Amino acid sequence: MGTDIKPGTYRMRKSSSYCYYARLKGFSGTINDIITNDNPGGRAIITISARDKGFQSEHCGTWASM
Repeated sequence: MGTDIKPGTYRMRKSSSYCYYARLKGFSGTINDIITNDNPGGRAIITISARDKGFQSEHCGTWASM
């Protein structure tokens, strides 16, 4: 996302059939750093924990706090 994101629950503002997101526990780029990920077919809701080290989002548009 390119910016800091606070722990909490977020939703996509618009659905996107090309969205990919992942909650991360590290930044090595390996599959072991992925806590959970998804390619939702519509609008997604994600809860980011204070223990997560990062959040990756591609082609999902804008995320809004709930």
